[in-house]
Amino acid sequence: MEMPKNNSKMKKSICEIFFLRQFFTCSTVVLNFFIFGLYMGATTVIVPQLRKEANSTDAVTPEMASWLSSISSYSAIPWVFVLPLLAYRFGRKLLLVLVSVNVLVGNIVFYNSNNIKELIISQATLGILVASVMTVTIMVVSEYTSPKYRGIIFTIKSATFYWGVWVSNVIGTFYHWRNIAIVIFVCGIYNLSAIFFHESPYWLATKGRFDECAKVHRWLKGTEEDSEEELRKLISSQEGHLSTKNGLNIKVPKHIKIFNILRNRRFYKPFLYASLPVFLFNFSGKIVCTVYALDIIKKITSSEKMAYEGMLILDAITVLNIYPKQKTKLFKKYKNT
Repeated sequence: MEMPKNNSKMKKSICEIFFLRQFFTCSTVVLNFFIFGLYMGATTVIVPQLRKEANSTDAVTPEMASWLSSISSYSAIPWVFVLPLLAYRFGRKLLLVLVSVNVLVGNIVFYNSNNIKELIISQATLGILVASVMTVTIMVVSEYTSPKYRGIIFTIKSATFYWGVWVSNVIGTFYHWRNIAIVIFVCGIYNLSAIFFHESPYWLATKGRFDECAKVHRWLKGTEEDSEEELRKLISSQEGHLSTKNGLNIKVPKHIKIFNILRNRRFYKPFLYASLPVFLFNFSGKIVCTVYALDIIKKITSSEKMAYEGMLILDAITVLNIYPKQKTKLFKKYKNT
């Protein structure tokens, strides 16, 4: 009777090891969401502090305040197209290191900024970070994790952005805004651990490096039946793709390939479905309310103290509502595996 119990415990501990390996590999992209949230929250509390230090509202005009909160998104536009191309050519690991270095460099500029113009420049340097949370994150989580753990990591990832906003607003409420940069620096140093990551099994397979692919895949996901079946399908599909590609005598220009992919229903239909909740989220005004929470509440209540309290309460409500009952079931499911 003891043997089944011991086997069950051993199996559970092995599953935990593989889960921790996958989570560690994805922890950098999760932390990137947290860092992005810290920067977004920082714009809310920096402007009042700069105006208070200068004893004048003219120190930061409404136009400059608007640029401070939005410039990182504008600077991310070209990188949204560049990063996937770099990921295809050089792999996911190098890209994670590049984003980590970009965060550290941008954070040094951010910490040493003394006026609104320098702060805007520091935010503009973070285009790579903002673009990465929209592109690289999906690649890394989907390629490095097993399907049964993917939902857990995506849930954590979604919550960390607003955790970052909340933490940033708490720091900015009680301390100087430069303390936010210190927290970001610690996170950025941790993200340099991407240097020690393995390359993505999927990327290795697309390059024909099947032995390395199998080795990394088994290190990440184990040798259970489901994992081996996933590995077999991955290698089989890429072997077929590479043999077909090498067998073609006619070389199709890359821009034609991209155009054919874009007009394929298997691409644009999922893309449109995935875009709808993103559009709904942005057009609902949630980001605007988050960035301008202090100004909005202060105009309604005519109280600066109540504005800060209201901002922190709204942040707390946002974070707590990211964990509905149906999502917490994922954790219960994991415990039972």
